[in-house]
Amino acid sequence: MYEFYKPLRNFLRGFNLWSGLGATYFYTQHLQFERALPDQLKNEALRWGQSKIKAGLYGHLVELLAREVILNGQARGGKPLNTAGDAFKAMNMIHRLADKSWGLHGSRSEDIILQLSRIAFQQFPWQSPPTNGVLARYHMLYCHPLVAPMVETEFGMSTGELFQLILLFAEEMLRRPTLGFEFLPAAEESIRAPVLALSERISRSSDELRAAMVERQSYDVNWAYSFNPLRAYPLVHTGNPRSVMCPAPPILLQRLTDGLYFDLMRADRRMRRTARRV
Repeated sequence: MYEFYKPLRNFLRGFNLWSGLGATYFYTQHLQFERALPDQLKNEALRWGQSKIKAGLYGHLVELLAREVILNGQARGGKPLNTAGDAFKAMNMIHRLADKSWGLHGSRSEDIILQLSRIAFQQFPWQSPPTNGVLARYHMLYCHPLVAPMVETEFGMSTGELFQLILLFAEEMLRRPTLGFEFLPAAEESIRAPVLALSERISRSSDELRAAMVERQSYDVNWAYSFNPLRAYPLVHTGNPRSVMCPAPPILLQRLTDGLYFDLMRADRRMRRTARRV
């Protein structure tokens, strides 16, 4: 399988990591929030107003592109990955490689139901964009009298403060791929440390993420389905946690809603019992 992976690896090694993550930022914005794409990131189908499906633009392929750019892109130097030609070429290579990994699988006939469920698990989340209803649901959960004290203990802020922060993060991410913490100077002193702690909880350097991805990478039928550490750490930096980039804002919002739920589950066993009652 690795011999079939090498062309994708070698292709992406020529590009700059940060410009590649900038491309995934714009594609996920377009897919989930209908934000306009920069003209240079549109292929011919998109230029002619065709659907994202006909254009070959899929959320799971963009997510895999972000993973592979972190794995193989150059943190310094390299060509900019900022045109539709290069981005769609990489995504087409990813798509073909995923098909190839399944074609090489010796137990295809026995595992077809498993494969279908994995495809659904991979693709369905990208077909349900984050909405105000989703945020409201998690706000109600974290406001529950049994859960709110756990939120304060784990994150150092009230549920109301936490969701104000989530909305502020989302607002900044919708405007640009870098998080500038523009709201922080005007915030109360008591909230600044918890805000930075939350940011550090969900961010890692590009080198740390690459190491985590190398550890999880699987060059077999599971290649396209191994856990993407971006799901746990959707903010990326070069070594300075105060200067972060978000390659995929929808993944950031998922991390700040259901992702925090699992943080609470790991931090406090009472959460497991409470979850059954909420």
